[in-house]
Amino acid sequence: MLIENCPYCLHQSVSHTVPFMVEDMAPSLVWPAKSKTIAFCAHCGGGYAHEVLSDSEISDFYASAYLKDENQTPSTNSPYALNELTPRFFSQVMFLKAHLPLENGIKVLEIGPNEVSALPALCLFSNPEYYYFDQVESQIITHYGGQRLGNYASPEAIRAQILENSLGLIYGSHSFEHLNPFSVEGLFRTFAFALRPGGALFFEVPDDITHGCYLPPHTLFFSAVAIEALLRRTGFELVVCSHFDGGDRYVGSSRADAPKAVATSQTAQPWKERLLQVLMSSERIAAAMKPYRLKKALPQSLKSIGTPYEPIPYFRVIARKVA
Repeated sequence: MLIENCPYCLHQSVSHTVPFMVEDMAPSLVWPAKSKTIAFCAHCGGGYAHEVLSDSEISDFYASAYLKDENQTPSTNSPYALNELTPRFFSQVMFLKAHLPLENGIKVLEIGPNEVSALPALCLFSNPEYYYFDQVESQIITHYGGQRLGNYASPEAIRAQILENSLGLIYGSHSFEHLNPFSVEGLFRTFAFALRPGGALFFEVPDDITHGCYLPPHTLFFSAVAIEALLRRTGFELVVCSHFDGGDRYVGSSRADAPKAVATSQTAQPWKERLLQVLMSSERIAAAMKPYRLKKALPQSLKSIGTPYEPIPYFRVIARKVA
């Protein structure tokens, strides 16, 4: 069974399909055999897993992947191997602060944070009430006072545990590309349900289309036009959609009132955002900043500063719930 309507814009015109790069997956991972191709919308340019997968099939895949790795020692070469603060999360939170107020005590839900999460970075500027969905229980998140709500963020699971109009921020860092295309509209509408009026949705996703990487378990492949189409029809207005190349260099942004999908930067204080990207993407500078520059700013419990994610182009998005 194929997905008939584009999950971003609902159009039915498929421009082309490509096969998943299953042969490049880790040998220990077994992707559902029925999910074989990625379709691309002729209208918005977004890509998505063409064959229908259920939420339970996707959740079971991640559960089995974590089960196979549970006895493995995290590699010290991993971009986020149990470092409490990574440059990527710090940069994301600074990006948020440049566009929206980050008040003390804000109620936050993060989707798929893995072992690290945005929580340590958020705690530098706020004292958030923090909840998350993930397959693993994070010691770092527990240490900072966060609470795990379950292993998979389905619309039903969120509505069962989060009150309507109660969240100030929903956060997703390199997790939304793993969402189920068949149910992503319902999930975004649930995000709007849970956020208070004016509440913010932040997410960062890889630009796999530019990168030419169609590797599962990614199931959504975003374009700037697709991102805005999905937001607009699920109860959000776009605040900013910034694009960065593989070297964390700032490329440009679109805003809600911009005439084109990717326009000249109109973001607040873009030069500061650029400077932070350069500084925090350098492992050498980050390591030097830990004992000296950030000594007074970081909490005493902070143990280490990590290195950036792999150098791939990505989108960084902030949207606001329509009142």
